[in-house]
Amino acid sequence: LLANIFANCLSFMVNDIEDADDDARDPPRAARNVVSNGQLDRHTAWWASLGVGLASLGGYALAARSGPEVLACGVVILALSILYSWRGVRLKARPVVDVLSHALMLGGLLVLAGHLAVAPAGEAWWLPATTAFLVSAYGQFHNQLRDFDTDRAAGLSNSAIILGTSATAILARACAAVGFACVVLMLVLDSIPRWSFGAGAIAGLLSWRLRTGTATDMRGTEASDAASQAQRPMLDALNGLA
Repeated sequence: LLANIFANCLSFMVNDIEDADDDARDPPRAARNVVSNGQLDRHTAWWASLGVGLASLGGYALAARSGPEVLACGVVILALSILYSWRGVRLKARPVVDVLSHALMLGGLLVLAGHLAVAPAGEAWWLPATTAFLVSAYGQFHNQLRDFDTDRAAGLSNSAIILGTSATAILARACAAVGFACVVLMLVLDSIPRWSFGAGAIAGLLSWRLRTGTATDMRGTEASDAASQAQRPMLDALNGLA
C-alpha cells in the first residue's frame, strides 16, 4: 500500500516539475503547482522526487518476498511515473501511449502489484485490474478534455487533440461503462466479498453528500459538469470497495 502511494506521489511530482512552465500560463494550475509559483525550486523538487521514488522501490522490494512479480510491477510503475512526464521521453504527449501508460501506472498495475503481494498469480485478478485500468483511462480522457485548450497551446499532440473532443468524450464514456460492467461482473462471480460492495456504496453516498458544496473534480480543479463532480465520490466508493 505504501509503495503504491509513493509511486502515485512520484508521478504527480515529476508531472508538476516538468509542466511547471506550462502550468504557469494558467493561474488556477499555477496556484497548486509549487514549482510554478516559486514555492519550491526545480533542484529541490527533483531531490524530493528521488527520495519518494526510492521509498516506493523499497516497499515493492519488501513486498517481493511474496514473489519477484511484485517487484517487476513496481519497477514498471515507477518507470512509467517518470517517463510519462519527463521531457526526454514525455509519454503524455504521444497519442494512444499517453492513455495506456496513464491507465497502467495509475490503475491496472497498482491493483496487480497489490494482488500479487498477497495472493498467488494464478488466482483471479484480471477483473479488479481491468476495472482500475478503465477507470484510470476514463480519468485521462476527462483530464485531456478539461485541459484541451491549454494542452493545444503548449504544443502537445495527445490522444484528445488528435481524435477531437467528440470522439474523446465517447471513449471516456465507453471506459466508464465497461468499468462499471466489470464491477457488476465481480459481484455476479463473487470474486470479492459481497459485503464490500455495500461498504463502497456507503462511502460513495457519504462522499457525494459531504462534497456537494465543493464542486471540484478529483484533482481539485473546478468541476465543469456533473460527471466531474461525481469523480471524488466515485473514487471514495472504489476505495471503500477495496
